[in-house]
Amino acid sequence: MDNLEISFDEMTKDNNVLWFCGTEVSGLFRIDLETGITSVECFFPDDNKYAKKLYSGIVVHEDNVFAAPCNGYCIWRYNKKEKQFYGLKLQNLEENGEYIYNALKKAGKYKDSIYFFPGRYSSIVKVDLNNYKVDYLDDWKIKNIVEGDQNRVVFNNIHFNSVQGLCVLPSWRGSGGLLFDLEMNMFRQMDQLFSVDEIMDCVSIGNDSYAFTKKNSNIFSTLGEKSVKTKVGEVDERFYFVVAGEECLLVPQVGNRIIVVDSNTGENRSIYTANIDENIKNSLFPAFVVEGEAVYIFSYYEQKLLIVNSNTWKVRELELRYDEETKMKLQIRKELWLSKNIYFENKEYSIANLIDELKEI
Repeated sequence: MDNLEISFDEMTKDNNVLWFCGTEVSGLFRIDLETGITSVECFFPDDNKYAKKLYSGIVVHEDNVFAAPCNGYCIWRYNKKEKQFYGLKLQNLEENGEYIYNALKKAGKYKDSIYFFPGRYSSIVKVDLNNYKVDYLDDWKIKNIVEGDQNRVVFNNIHFNSVQGLCVLPSWRGSGGLLFDLEMNMFRQMDQLFSVDEIMDCVSIGNDSYAFTKKNSNIFSTLGEKSVKTKVGEVDERFYFVVAGEECLLVPQVGNRIIVVDSNTGENRSIYTANIDENIKNSLFPAFVVEGEAVYIFSYYEQKLLIVNSNTWKVRELELRYDEETKMKLQIRKELWLSKNIYFENKEYSIANLIDELKEI
């Protein structure tokens, strides 16, 4: 893998193309699902900030691509035909004079609206596709799921289910989660749905039954009429749900194997094992999306797209690579980035500031 590796943590499918927002370079990218060739459509208007992961969550609707601000200053709507950006400004997106990092994490379309779900932002954002009006739904201040400043709640692997009309938001801090009703535009009566300590991930599997995995252990269980516990691997393996139902497809946060678990019996089996250095453990599969019977999983260190058939669980491997024009554009951006800024632990320092700091040592 070279210095221009493909990197992203959210993606969406549009016909035979996957769209994503780059994390290393802040642009809109396309993956051809036949060839694996990846090309840059354009760079975001605020790319001159030279920061990583400006935008993350992404949805395509007709001719428009919507991108959620992770470290940016608005929701961008990009019109593919016009090749033009339109910004949707958000209230309270700044904190202590800086944009909130990991503000909006997940985006999904339900009926005639797009919903943007928070990492650290103080509300769910709804955009009406008829007039692009922005609404703010439910403030975390009334949701008592963590101690401390409620505006600093960080939600983990958010599950958006347009079929069920639900969104499950497990808490990053392992103290439960919330269930948002997309039809009612509000949290359900039992909004603090998951009270089990140290939940790693939780997802609705229908009929008021919820499957979950536990942090720092190897337990798979369901809440509701049935409860199953099974060993799914070594103690340090932590799994996220991708598909939930009678059989659940899970990818690891730590570990290199993708598994399928029977939600009735608890039996599990591996369907894919990443061929990587054994010392690499984290963020092997940072992005995945379900479209019909197909599941698309991004294998970062292998620079592959895994296409899984949810009926047979067979895996097709697609090698990813930039086209030559994109490589050239990214190399120019990289050189410009290096000449302007130095980054350390997700913080941005100008060279002038760095020199001033060194003088004080």
